[in-house]
Amino acid sequence: MEQNTNEQKNTDIKKEKRKKIISKILSSALILMGTLMLYPTVTQRKEGYNENIEMFLINVAAVYLITLIVCLIRKKITFKGKKKSSLLLFSSVLFFISLCNFTNAVKENSKELAAEKYVMAVCENTRDDNALFKSKEKSDYGKLNSLIAIIKEDADKTYSINKNFKSEFKQKTSKNQITSNDVLRSEDKIKEFRTSLSELNKLFVKYEADLNSNKANSDKKMSGYKGQGTIFEKNLINEFNFWRKEKYDNAIKDLNKKKVLREKMDKYLEFMESKQGSYKLINNKIMFENQSDVDKCNSLIEEVKEAGTSW
Repeated sequence: MEQNTNEQKNTDIKKEKRKKIISKILSSALILMGTLMLYPTVTQRKEGYNENIEMFLINVAAVYLITLIVCLIRKKITFKGKKKSSLLLFSSVLFFISLCNFTNAVKENSKELAAEKYVMAVCENTRDDNALFKSKEKSDYGKLNSLIAIIKEDADKTYSINKNFKSEFKQKTSKNQITSNDVLRSEDKIKEFRTSLSELNKLFVKYEADLNSNKANSDKKMSGYKGQGTIFEKNLINEFNFWRKEKYDNAIKDLNKKKVLREKMDKYLEFMESKQGSYKLINNKIMFENQSDVDKCNSLIEEVKEAGTSW
């Protein structure tokens, strides 16, 4: 009888040891997983390795401290008078808090990835009438909301400026008109068309002023932007700034070409105005009385054609 009792005790001791071992293994696994989940997610990582480690250690210290406080309170209130593995309790609470933190980090990560998608769509857009710029839909981009607001404002303004300019420019010009019979047959028509060309200068000045104003506004807001300092955010800012510069440079380049074309067209019309009465229009062809005028006219038309790609 005594032997059976001893065997039972030994069996119970072994079971208890196994439980403790399993509890320690489980606790260690929970602590390890909980700790690893505190490392910054993709969109929250800094440039330097040391900075990421520092952020990680701060997170670990904060979560461990909170876990310890929760465990002490929980142990005194909930499990008073009961036996409970302190290590398992600590690891369980730690894992739960880390999991909540990780879940929030993943949600933030997805929001910032959506911000990246928007910025890439803006930068890769090649059509000023794209619905992307006209969309009024509000989205949540997490910690990058303020950055996306600046980018969206710049993109919307750029779209609006270009749309208005192209609309007004199209109304005022057509490179085919200057060689039409209706214009070249009448000195008054030529003067009228030259007047419309001179009015383009005002449009060009306004367009360039709008571009510069929008650029200055965006420059000011970007310089005053206080971000998170993450690699992800810096890459977005660099991508946006590159797009802004390229968009602005191309707009100014195209504007300068249009200015040159306007000058060439006006120069051609000035010549035709001065030669009224010395040429005839036959079968849509300009017939001059002397070869020098023919050569001059052809030269001016060629200059218009060469500059006309931006019209």
